[in-house]
Amino acid sequence: MAVRHPNSSTPNSTAGSLGPPSWTAPVEGSLKANVDDGWDDLSKKVGLGIVIRDHSGGVLLTEWKFITSCASAEEAEMLALLSGIKHLLALGSGPAIVESDCLRAVQTISGTGREFSGGWALFQEARDLLRVFGNISVSKVDRVCNGVAHVLAQLGKSGFNGLLRDAAPPYVEELITLDVT
Repeated sequence: MAVRHPNSSTPNSTAGSLGPPSWTAPVEGSLKANVDDGWDDLSKKVGLGIVIRDHSGGVLLTEWKFITSCASAEEAEMLALLSGIKHLLALGSGPAIVESDCLRAVQTISGTGREFSGGWALFQEARDLLRVFGNISVSKVDRVCNGVAHVLAQLGKSGFNGLLRDAAPPYVEELITLDVT
């Protein structure tokens, strides 16, 4: 299991670049899942958003999911990470990376952050999957590089569920196009 920490050099870094950070395609032959959650502190309702793309930016899967109750924002992010990992495994296509904008979840899944009891079983399941299927890595990404997953999570938080293979909801397709150009 490889984890890229935010202090390391990442392709999404603005250091030495001319523009703002944006989504970066994975290397040819690999996939990238961007995941996010939209958690409401008052109602404890959450939406999950997942988008999986290939090296050309082509969409293989989008998912938005509504969950009626979740204990914390970190637990919600872990649910999104776990869903992304499981979808990548189901696609069964070589090396892959899962990106999240939640530093605590990325550090905890990598074993460098402290665990919290509410989501312990989720973190353990994710760690086990990453250990067994060692070709998936987890990385922290800037929030601005995670826009498509964020929009999908907001859709889920609105109470909607959906999963599309090789497609995205029409209003998300424009965001994807902007990411890739």
